[in-house]
Amino acid sequence: MESYADLSKAPLGERRYFRKKYVFDTVYASAGAASTATSASVPYLFGKTVRFRPVDDVVREIDSLGHSTT
Repeated sequence: MESYADLSKAPLGERRYFRKKYVFDTVYASAGAASTATSASVPYLFGKTVRFRPVDDVVREIDSLGHSTT
């Protein structure tokens, strides 16, 4: 049986260590591959089934970015 990290326990990224070169950020909401027909590394590294982060965690991470929406 495959064992991959529980995404509900994933910490927020430490963005302070990254240089800001762009006006956008990335946030991941899922990991894994629904099909093995995708890139061979995705199912190998992240699993052969798609796992999702809790919506509240994704929203909290987006809020932490501090970008203005206007």
